[in-house]
Parts: sequence; C-alpha cells; structure tokens
Amino acid sequence: MSKIAFLLSAKTQRILKWIHITCVTFSTGGLLSILTLQILKRQLGADENLFLIDLSVFHLFNTAVNYSFYGIIFTGLLYSLFTKWGFVKHYWIIFKWTAVLILFVMIWIWIGPAINGSAALADGKFFFEGARSQYLDYSRQGFLFNTVGMVVFFVLILVSVIKPWGQRKPLFQIKRKTTLIIVATLTVFALLSLSMQSISLSRYRSMRIADSDLSPLRDGIYFGKSTMGGFTYRVEVEVTNHKIENIKILSNRESPYARFAEGVIPRIKRKNNANVDTITGATTTSKCLMKAVENALEQK
Repeated sequence: MSKIAFLLSAKTQRILKWIHITCVTFSTGGLLSILTLQILKRQLGADENLFLIDLSVFHLFNTAVNYSFYGIIFTGLLYSLFTKWGFVKHYWIIFKWTAVLILFVMIWIWIGPAINGSAALADGKFFFEGARSQYLDYSRQGFLFNTVGMVVFFVLILVSVIKPWGQRKPLFQIKRKTTLIIVATLTVFALLSLSMQSISLSRYRSMRIADSDLSPLRDGIYFGKSTMGGFTYRVEVEVTNHKIENIKILSNRESPYARFAEGVIPRIKRKNNANVDTITGATTTSKCLMKAVENALEQK
C-alpha cells in the first residue's frame, strides 16, 4: 500500500492508462474518419450523397468522438488526482490540460454546431432561402476546425510520449484533500447538469406523435401549440378538402437549430400527417413543431 493517501496502485494505474489510450484512439480515429468524409463530400455534388455523408459524420461525432472525449477528460482527471503526476506539477501536464480545454471549446463552439447544422440543412433539403450558403459556411467551418483538432490531438499524443518539459517549481502547495473536494464537487455538478438536460431532451425527443385523421375536419384554419422548456411553439394550419393546404409557424425559438427544424413542415404537408421523420440535428424542435400541428389537427 502506498504511503501517500489516495494514490492508485501500479496495476490500477496501468488499467486506467489503457482506458485513457483507448479513448484517445477512438477520438482521434473518429475525427480522422470525419475529416476523410468531409474531403469526400467536397468531391460530390448530389444532395442525396451530401446527406448520407453528413448523416455518417453526425453519428460519428455524436457517438465515437463525443463519448470518447468525455472518457479522455474523466480518465485524465482520475490520473491527475490519484497518481503522483498531479495537475500542475509538470509543465507538459499543464500544456496537456490547456490543449484539452482548447479542444473542448472547439468541439462545443465550432465543430459540433458545424456538423449538426450541416446534417440538419441537408436533411431539410435546403428548404429556406440562404440554406445552401449557410451549409457551405458550416462545411468550411467544420473542415477547418476538425483539421485543427486533429493537429492538437497529435501534438497531445507526442507530448504524452516524450514528456518534453520538466517539473515546475511550485509557488504554493494545495493539499491533496482540498484538490479532491474541489474537483469532486465540480464533477458532480457537471454530471447532474448533463443528466438533467439529457433527461429533459430525451423526454421531448421520445414524445409520441399520433397519425393525423383529417376526415372530420371542415375547411378552415386551425391553431395549435406545444410547450417545451417554458417556450410555446404555435402554428397555423390551413385545411382544404381534408388535406393540409398550408402551415404557418407563428412562434418559434430564435435559434439556428429551431430554424433548421422548420424543414419538418414540408414533410408534414407532403404526407398530410403530423407524424413524420424529424430533422437530423434538430430533433427536439422538430418534435415540438410536429406536436403543435398534431394538436391543431385534433380539433373537431
């Protein structure tokens, strides 16, 4: 048993290191696969091919890259907390955590929105004016920051292998117990926030939309609404000869994804039914708009 409290055994450290390496492999491989698909997309012009590629990129990013990146952060926290390395004892570790923070910001602010936005626009068949221009902007943004992300990942791997900078002379010492308490508190808070958000979104995304029966409806205009997270989505549905003639969105959130979700409206009109496939990358708002249309068509 180690003389220093809260340190992992050598065997446990090896297991943790291999889990960490596996997560790095999945993240790097996922980003490399996405980059390859993005290069392929530049060579193709058909909309069907664009969406298939964007859908593949969307699933790769939101599964392999996202979850493995969270694994990198979590295993890195454990390794820094429960081994001799710490967070700020060595310059190369400080560099690694700084680079990870930069990657997190890039994924959250630039790479994720670009990938999700591209998938949503392609799935919605570029239904609104300016959609193709925005799609091209997202494609360029995703390609650029994904390339930068790959470079950062390879630099991180190189630094981990050669450990180029030595130990830092600390100006002050923080007790291990204090560090544990701070990190544990922040981790629990982050996990609770993510869990609550995930549960809330899952509830709306799994919301059942009934098939619409327009046979009892007379010609006219019907209003429907649905509420999510304190915001109420409102629609106006015009029915003629038991068919949906037109749908106007009276109230929608001020968000790019909310705008992209409006691509579900042409599907509802074509199928003459509120129960249609959602827009990839804008599932939650799509469901809320579908529910608003369903509620409008349920009026007798």
